[in-house]
Amino acid sequence: MIWAFNDSIKPFVWQPDPNMQDSTLTLGEFGRRWDANMTSLLVQPFAQVKWRPSEPWTVTAGLHAMADTRSGAMSLLEPRLGAQYVTAGGTVWSAGAGLHSQMQTPYLYASSPAPYASSGDPLAMPNANMDFTKSLHTVVGMSRRLGDLWTMKAEAYFQHLYDIPVADTTTAWGAANTSYSLINAGGGFDRLFPDSLVNGGQGRNYGVEVTLARAFRDGWFVLFTGSVFDAQYTGADGIYRNTDFNGRYAWNALASKEWKLGTSISLVTGAKCTMVGGRWYGGVDTEQSDLLRELVWDDATRNTLQFDDYFRFDLKTNLTWNRPSTTHELGIDWVNILGTENVLKLTYAPDDASENSVREEYQLGFLPIFFYRVDF
Repeated sequence: MIWAFNDSIKPFVWQPDPNMQDSTLTLGEFGRRWDANMTSLLVQPFAQVKWRPSEPWTVTAGLHAMADTRSGAMSLLEPRLGAQYVTAGGTVWSAGAGLHSQMQTPYLYASSPAPYASSGDPLAMPNANMDFTKSLHTVVGMSRRLGDLWTMKAEAYFQHLYDIPVADTTTAWGAANTSYSLINAGGGFDRLFPDSLVNGGQGRNYGVEVTLARAFRDGWFVLFTGSVFDAQYTGADGIYRNTDFNGRYAWNALASKEWKLGTSISLVTGAKCTMVGGRWYGGVDTEQSDLLRELVWDDATRNTLQFDDYFRFDLKTNLTWNRPSTTHELGIDWVNILGTENVLKLTYAPDDASENSVREEYQLGFLPIFFYRVDF
């Protein structure tokens, strides 16, 4: 894998004046968050062997390694082992375990903790040599057919994560953000510009997942999935906390029905319902947020509060007709048809009309999508 960076950022905020005159709030001089050229190869050699010691057994074993030629990050030996056993009644039992490594989002290696003036001087890149995040994955599962059409699958898993980037407590930022961990990144669609990080955090995930499915026959099918789980992490202080995504449960139900309207035309309707436990968040340090013009969490209360559960219900209707050389499809998707307001995150948004500079950002509301498609 090869990547290169050469970019700049010029942060400013525009806001209307209370007297209806436009005003601009400038966050200091235009500056650069990253400005670097990097070339790297991500090398991943592996070997795998499959063995059938007897008719019901299948064993798969392998070795994997990963290295980044630029930073020197390396995971020399990652053994992985899986086994499957099929009973006389057709039930499939399986188990697996293995070590895994993960490279961070590339731009984080070149990012700077604060915008620097565009003077041409080299930027400080405290995280240029971050190591890989590593984990041990274990899982056991079973799959069984329930008659001709129905299938049930169940899995139980445990994951131990380590070498997760957390705050470097030898810096002023790190000492004030001992609850910070990169494991929570990516949930709010924001760019991240953390200060100095060290690979000293841990995490643990465990849970059970169940899937029940009816195969498509007689014009309809059904799929249900559900899981209960727990996901926690440690920051630089070593205290286990809920991850941002530790909703504790999630389930999905999906069903679809097809009606034949003649020999070449069919009408398909479907519905999908999703419910997930709410994300976790904490108190906000309003003084520091106003000073830095971005959201700053209160370290002591990080991820002690939870948003309401996520709920979404979708409907769709498609009309399909087949021609000798083409297939035409006309449809509409009713996304979040109930218009449920699901909180995505808190964000820093100063408002002259309010003393509160923090507000809730919501996920997608009701959205009808019309489409027409032709397949040749």
